[in-house]
Amino acid sequence: MASVSPYTTKSGKKWRVQYRDPAGKVRSKRGFTRKSDAQTWADKNAVSVADGSWIDPNRGNTTVADLWPAWWASKQHLEPGSLAVMKPSWKNHVEPVWGHRRVGSIRKSEVQTWLGEHKDTPSTTRRAFGILAGILDLAVEDGALMVNPARGVKLPRKPDAKKVYYTPEQVWALVDECSQMKTAVALAATCGTRWGETVGIQPRDLMVEQSRIRLQRAVKDSGGEISVGPLKGHEARVIAVPRFVMDDLVTLAEGLAADEFIFTKANGGLWGSLGKHDFFAQAVNRLVARGELPERITFHGLRHVAASLMVQSGASVKTVQRQLGHKSAALTLDTYAELFDGDLDEVAARMGDVFSNVAKMQSQGPDLRVVM
Repeated sequence: MASVSPYTTKSGKKWRVQYRDPAGKVRSKRGFTRKSDAQTWADKNAVSVADGSWIDPNRGNTTVADLWPAWWASKQHLEPGSLAVMKPSWKNHVEPVWGHRRVGSIRKSEVQTWLGEHKDTPSTTRRAFGILAGILDLAVEDGALMVNPARGVKLPRKPDAKKVYYTPEQVWALVDECSQMKTAVALAATCGTRWGETVGIQPRDLMVEQSRIRLQRAVKDSGGEISVGPLKGHEARVIAVPRFVMDDLVTLAEGLAADEFIFTKANGGLWGSLGKHDFFAQAVNRLVARGELPERITFHGLRHVAASLMVQSGASVKTVQRQLGHKSAALTLDTYAELFDGDLDEVAARMGDVFSNVAKMQSQGPDLRVVM
C-alpha cells in the first residue's frame, strides 16, 4: 500500500509517495506540489504494479545512444546496401538530436516537430525516423518505456517514383546501343531482372530447353566492396525468357565453367553498382541526344519497362509478380495499377455483351405468362 506524506524544501511544502515495486523494494516519488497530485500518481502506479505494466523509473534514464549498439546489432541480417545507408543516417540525423536524450523524457510532440523541421528529402527523413522509432521500440521491449512516443506521428509523404516506359522499338535501340552488354540489357528490359540479379547469372542457371532462368544469387556492391549473396527477399525464382535472349545467353556461356559468371567486366572482374559514367548511362545519354529515346532511365528502371511490355503482351498480374519477384500480387498491382486500366475497359465491354445477350434472349423467347 502506498503512502503519501509531506516534506519541506526551501521553496515550500512538497509531497512524496512511498510504495513497493513488483520485487518488494521500497521506492519513493518526490516533487508533487499538491497532495491530490501525489495521490493520483500513487493510484495509477498501484494499478501498473498490479497488472504487470510497471516501468522502472531508472530504466527511463537510458539514452538513445545507449541503445544504438543493440539496435544496430539486430539489423546485421539486412542487405549490405541497406546497412550502408543506415549508419550515416544515424550519425548525421539521429544521434546529434536524440543521442543524448533519456528515452523516458522523449515526447511524441517533439518527434513530430523534428519531422516537420527536417529539411532533407522525404526518403531521408523517413529513414532517420525509422532508426529512432526502432530504437525506442527496443526501449519498450527492454521495459524502459511503456509506449513508444515515436509511433503514431505523421510522416512526410514519400513521392511516387516516376516510371518511364519505352516502346519495343525504343528498347531495341537501347539494346543495340549497349554493345558488349546488350544481352544483359535485353534480359532486364523483357524480364525485369535487377542489375545484381542479371550479373549474378551463371551457365548452370540456364534452363535452355524450357527457355527459363533460375535466379538464385545476386552481386552486391556495398561502398565498393563486391560480394555475391542471395536475392532480395532471399527467395530464388524461375523466370521465363524470350527465345532470342536465351539464344544469346547460350552463346555467351560457351566455354565457361558452370559456376562462372556470364556477365563480367573486360578484365574478368565482377560488376559493382552502375554509375553515370558506365556503359548504360552513356548509351541512354547518346540515344536521348539523338532523339531516339524520350527520357533518361536507370538500369533499375528497365523493370518498369519490362512490366509494361508484359502487360501489353497480355500477362496477368500474377505472371508479372512472378517475373519481377514481388512478394505479392497486391504489391505488383499497387506499383503498376495504371498499366492494368485497359482491363477495366475490357471487363465493362464483356459485361455489356453478357447482358446484351440476356436482353436479346428475353425479347425473343416465348411468353411464359399464365393466362387465367
